[in-house]
Amino acid sequence: PNIISNKNLYKRCKSQPLSTRVARSRWRMLGHVLRGPEDGPAFSSLKFAVNTLDLPGRRGRPQSNLFSLIQRDLDKHNLFLRNPDELFDLKNIAKNKNKWRIDTF
Repeated sequence: PNIISNKNLYKRCKSQPLSTRVARSRWRMLGHVLRGPEDGPAFSSLKFAVNTLDLPGRRGRPQSNLFSLIQRDLDKHNLFLRNPDELFDLKNIAKNKNKWRIDTF
């Protein structure tokens, strides 16, 4: 039997791993949220999540949720979201769609 690595298979099929495609979709969604109105429900939820980072967490294993995944993706790109000031810095970066697209993936 012929053995082919996943990397070569993706290249041959002109495709990408699902994890990469999902991460790109998360980035696109984050860009939409950041470019949206500040009084909209999506941006308000993001602002609430950033403002409540200082609160003590629950016992046990940390939950994996959308906000924690977004923070992990931001860390990979040397961007941070630890306080409201960084949220508005990120909002300014996302205003330029082409730069956001190039810088993220």
